Amino acid sequence: KLPRKNHTTMNLNTTAAKISAPDITFSPDLQREAKEVYVIGRKAGLTQQNFVSVTSAENDEKIIGALLNSIKESGKATTFLTDERKLTVIALPAEDKISRNNHTFSPHEITDSLDGLHSSARENLVQICVIDQEIEKFMCPVAAAIARAMPLYHSKSSLKELAPTSGVNVTFYSNNADEVPTHPSAEKEMKLHRLFAMGSV
Repeated sequence: KLPRKNHTTMNLNTTAAKISAPDITFSPDLQREAKEVYVIGRKAGLTQQNFVSVTSAENDEKIIGALLNSIKESGKATTFLTDERKLTVIALPAEDKISRNNHTFSPHEITDSLDGLHSSARENLVQICVIDQEIEKFMCPVAAAIARAMPLYHSKSSLKELAPTSGVNVTFYSNNADEVPTHPSAEKEMKLHRLFAMGSV
């Protein structure tokens, strides 16, 4: 009879180097100097008005409109704004399109859609804006989904060192489809930041 294997040990990649991961912060203050911006939310809540509001891209309404129109129900699309910032929208499926076994706000899809975040955040500051009418319910799973896209261990030895201005800033917004986005309570956002710093999220 073969000895029982310790699957936890067998599946651990012991050759992967531990690297300095970019910082993740949660703040109601947008990082205007960010070179790359992600906007995440369910398609119905992603309007041209709230996109312009959270990105301060008043001169790019046509670009943003075309970007949103390129996604039918859900998906990911990227463009460049006139100030050379890279803008990516991640439109999540509507609640009635999600099976009962999956989370309402699709955290696994968020992680999968942020496949290039780790490299980008090593070289530049990245701003992530998450918009939803019920965002206060989803702040913790969204934070965990973003963290999973930035592992501490990586098999690539060619990763660049962290740039002086690097990392990810996450800002949450609550909105209705026809309203300007507003922040959740600062108390809840600060609590999330503390939990994340302690590794509890």
